[in-house]
Parts: sequence; C-alpha cells; structure tokens
Amino acid sequence: VNSSSHSFQRAEKTLTSSMAQLRRRLRPCSVVFAAITLHSAVLVGRELCFVLGAPSQSMNVVAMRIPVMPNRIACAAKKKGGKDKGGGGGDGGDGGGGGGGSAGDDVDSEAMLNDWEVKMQKQVEKLQDDLVKIRAGKATAALLDSIKVTAYDTEKRIPELATVSATDSTTLSLTTWDETVTSKVAKAIMGADLGYTVQETGPTTIKVIIPQLTSEKRAAYVKLAKETSENAKVAVRNVRQAAMKKIKGMKKDISEDFVKSMEKDLEARVKKVVAEIDTIFKKKEKELSSNQ
Repeated sequence: VNSSSHSFQRAEKTLTSSMAQLRRRLRPCSVVFAAITLHSAVLVGRELCFVLGAPSQSMNVVAMRIPVMPNRIACAAKKKGGKDKGGGGGDGGDGGGGGGGSAGDDVDSEAMLNDWEVKMQKQVEKLQDDLVKIRAGKATAALLDSIKVTAYDTEKRIPELATVSATDSTTLSLTTWDETVTSKVAKAIMGADLGYTVQETGPTTIKVIIPQLTSEKRAAYVKLAKETSENAKVAVRNVRQAAMKKIKGMKKDISEDFVKSMEKDLEARVKKVVAEIDTIFKKKEKELSSNQ
C-alpha cells in the first residue's frame, strides 16, 4: 500500500491510537511498544496488515492485522445526501478530482465513550467508599479502610499503617508498624465521628469497640445508604447529560446514523453503571438489616 494513500494514512492513525491504548493497558510493556516502529503494510481484503519492527535485533518482528474501516473511524458512513466535505469529480478527462474525506474521520468515538464511562465508574468507587462508613454493627476490618491518617507528611489509609483484625463481633484490634503513628491513627478514628470507642492499649496497639445497633438506627442507616446511592445515580446522569450534549453538538460534522450509534452505546454504559449502583446498595441494605 502506498504510504501516501488516504487508506494507509487513516489505518496508520488507527494503529497509532490502538498502540496508545495498549500502552495504557499493558504498562509494563510500554518501553517495548514505544520502541516498535511501522515497517510496511499490505492490504489483504478489507484488512490492512502492518509489519512492525524494532531497532533491536533481539526483538522479533510482529505482524498486526487491523480493519481498514474500524468502528471508531466509521464516521464516513453518511446519511442520505452525505456529510462529505470533499467535492465531486468532474466528467471526462477535464474533470477535477474529489476533495477531502468525511468530516467524521477524526472523531475517536471509542475514546470519548471510554472517558465518559471512567467518569461514571468514579461515582461507583466513591459510593463504595461512602457506604463503608455506614456500619452494620458487626466489627470488620473494612470499617476502617476509608479513614485517612496524616502521617509522614502525607495522607495514608489505616491499612497502610497498621494491621487490623476483628477479635470478636464488636471489637477491632490494630497493631501499627511504627509507634510514632499510633496516636495519630487513634485520633483519626475518633475524628471520623463513627461512634466507635477507641483505646490505645500499648505503644503500637489500639482497641476499637463497635457498639451494637438498635433497630431504629439500622433503619436510619438503610435510609442514609439509599440517599447515598441515589446521589451516585444523579452524578452518573449528570455525566450522561454532558455527554449527550457533546454528541448532539457533533451532528453538523458527522452522520446522523453515527450520532445515534454513539447515543445508543452511551445509554448502554449508563444502564450498566446504574445497575451496578443498585447491586451495591441492595448488598449494603441486606448487611444493615441483618442482626447477625
């Protein structure tokens, strides 16, 4: 394939983007991928076969096959009438050649959708952290996971500073790695205002007593967990709203079919995240409602 051809350039761009994703997902191999260079390419049917090489002879040559028109570059699919910016060719020998390619060729829809999904997943992670703070009455090491302690000129979580174990259903025992942080850990637990009783029992040991919950307190905690989950859903829908606005704003540049495809994909991802939030809440509700 001529390296100056439009198909080659577009496929090469796709390869570059794909390799960028590989670097992010396979960080230990990032140096290897950075060293790989495009050697040549051969068109086979609807696929472009790239032969990749590296300066070092110790590295094997790698062959990679990718579609010439992958989904993420498929913006060239135009609705009736098209949105092609290029001009038509003339009749006969005197006719001029066509103009540029589709206006949607530069739209990396997969990267955009992935970015929005990452923002939605951050709300799931935040929800999980928030729900850990809503205790169920039974002593577990996870109750202290989200508490942050200022130590060594930075903020650290308790599992980074001490071992935590449950000695019985209402008591946690902590052993710090360094006696200089024991008081700081104890103060952080008390400062979290979780209703725990904290006692320093030695230079590196702390006892945390978790009081039993009344039925009224359990009901209040279920309500709080529900509100926290709903707030997470609102945050996810805010991401969706901003994403939809962005997609609709691209209608003048890409085909209507492609816009609809992006909207459908976005809705599927939103539905998946919302379902994940519902699952997390139901698990917490069951935990809070149990007397065990």
